[in-house]
Amino acid sequence: MPEVVTIPKEEYEFLKKCERVLYEDIREQFNENFIRKVKRARKQLKTGKGILCKSKAERSRYFESL
Repeated sequence: MPEVVTIPKEEYEFLKKCERVLYEDIREQFNENFIRKVKRARKQLKTGKGILCKSKAERSRYFESL
């Protein structure tokens, strides 16, 4: 059964925009720099160079550890 996670509406909308950039290749609303950053992050995750935080608390702990 999937885990239910609660996030702010603004963060959810941002994530949906990112998803559209990655999977639907929609470019009209986004500047090229943003698209490049998102695609670079996706490549880094695939190659194991990036990290994937599954929650806000996990992300906070990661950034505090840097």
